[in-house]
Amino acid sequence: MSVSRRDFLATAAAGAVFAASGTGRAEQTDVVVNGEGTTYDSKPSFVQLPDGSTWMAWHAYSMSRDRVLARRLGPGEPGPVQTVSQEGSIHAAPVMVAAGADSAWVFWAAKRDDRWRILGRRVGRGTRQPIATLSDINGDALMPGCARVDDDRLILSWC
Repeated sequence: MSVSRRDFLATAAAGAVFAASGTGRAEQTDVVVNGEGTTYDSKPSFVQLPDGSTWMAWHAYSMSRDRVLARRLGPGEPGPVQTVSQEGSIHAAPVMVAAGADSAWVFWAAKRDDRWRILGRRVGRGTRQPIATLSDINGDALMPGCARVDDDRLILSWC
């Protein structure tokens, strides 16, 4: 899936895994996602891909710098923490959507040229595409939402 506007129809450091069919707490397993990190992690987002892997993206803050980070959590050994965004101000939580069998899009709102923009980047095992600006450059855009429409298209919205 390539980056094109026409294709769009206009504390995360720790958590828990539990059986979807169970009661929650009794079957819980603790998970540490960014144990080596030095950031204040918050606002997580998750997506499960058709290949069975689960990805997580989150907002990370350290020394007056905002970033979006992502990591493949499984199956198997977790992948490395990937830096998804460039430095700058980031608003609210990133959102994720499956892009294919083994990759996902991460979308977030960031301040660029005194405007809030919706940015996106496709991530996967060993791959990371360039950051794309997806919102109109003449106005502010915040709080992205996204979903997969079909095999070839995503819908991305913002306020």
